[in-house]
Amino acid sequence: MLSERINNMNITMNLSKLSYETKRALAKDEQTSPELLAALATDKDPRIRKIVARNENTPVEVLDFLAKDKDWWVRMGVAGNRNTSVEVLSMFEQDEDDYIRYEVATNIKTPSTILSALAKDENVYVREVVASNPNTITEILEFLADDEDYEVREAVAENEHTPIALLIKLAEDISSDVRAAVVRNKNTPSDTLVQLTQDERFYVSITARKALEGRKANAKCNIEK
Repeated sequence: MLSERINNMNITMNLSKLSYETKRALAKDEQTSPELLAALATDKDPRIRKIVARNENTPVEVLDFLAKDKDWWVRMGVAGNRNTSVEVLSMFEQDEDDYIRYEVATNIKTPSTILSALAKDENVYVREVVASNPNTITEILEFLADDEDYEVREAVAENEHTPIALLIKLAEDISSDVRAAVVRNKNTPSDTLVQLTQDERFYVSITARKALEGRKANAKCNIEK
């Protein structure tokens, strides 16, 4: 229990007498003890609680406590924390606040099952960060590659875990921003880059040419070594 952790800890200072700046520094510092972070998690200032929620040294039980905070921006901090439990992330998956679902989607510890659900989120920015998350499985990347919003498809094209076959498909996307993202992906086959040097949009074609030149230069350096 969080209350027991706070009651049993040996803190010689009265946190209520500390300035905001001091408490902010303590809440942000990853070297701050778990016991002190637990105490700061009960601070009356939501700004302090939010910083505690983002601290990756904050214990899981404290994050569980903050997940029920009345202030949405505190809960948002919990949603993005790598130590947050899967149970809490699963609860946040259905949160009515877009910002909280967005943070869950950006969290690199969010499991693929939750990301799969968020891939169908009504908010385009939530789907976009799902497409960027390294935990997003191929099946979901394939689903998002057909998303109606080009920002989502662009994120798929930039994801280093996107399969080559999908990159080849996105190289012919109607959006030039998506095609440019394919060029930026280091896993895009050289043949596809050659194809994109003939793109109708100048910035796509010139970027593809520069990408090919960069690969040739790197290959030459490797041979010389």
